[in-house]
Amino acid sequence: MKIITGLISAFILSIILLSSCVSDISTGLGQSVTLRPGQTVIIKGEDLEITFIGVTEDSRCPTGAT
Repeated sequence: MKIITGLISAFILSIILLSSCVSDISTGLGQSVTLRPGQTVIIKGEDLEITFIGVTEDSRCPTGAT
């Protein structure tokens, strides 16, 4: 029962944290932006919105590995 309660609590906390990070950024073409998961960039003058959902794979080595 403690495991289920912990999982539910973690899920609710994740939703709260992700919803607080969501904000739209507006920029023009050719500009560099940095997005966090859940953020959207709106390209001025274009009919274009890009939302960063997440990273599916990361092939970098851990810190300190050679």
